[in-house]
Amino acid sequence: MASKVMPARTYSMAELSRISGLSPRTIRRCIEVGLVSRSSGATSGARYNERQKDRVIRIRELIDHGMTLKKIQRQLLSEAAAPSGTSLRVFEEQVRRDVGIGPGVVIGFVGERHLTADQQRRFLERVRKAYEEIVAKGI
Repeated sequence: MASKVMPARTYSMAELSRISGLSPRTIRRCIEVGLVSRSSGATSGARYNERQKDRVIRIRELIDHGMTLKKIQRQLLSEAAAPSGTSLRVFEEQVRRDVGIGPGVVIGFVGERHLTADQQRRFLERVRKAYEEIVAKGI
């Protein structure tokens, strides 16, 4: 008796977006710059496999750690070349995100993240507001 082979699970762009939390626009940009391989099928009916889904999820994790697409590309290349289990440690040592607040004022987020992307955003908004108040008062 022949066993049935289950077809591999595929995902639409909308499903990838929902699963990963990235917008379809960001996913398309990742495809354009080569971070994710192109889909099978026509553009409107494009389907993505498990490997592509996992890659998009990994990209989301790296974006949440404050990495740019250029840095993500380097990180993914180093993960592919690194022995198993070492990539996260290497990643944590490499992460640094500097954010300009005003002339000569920079806030740096370094290494392992203790704030979510939303918490970082709110923190920076408050720091910028305080900076603007200090400049306005001439302190």
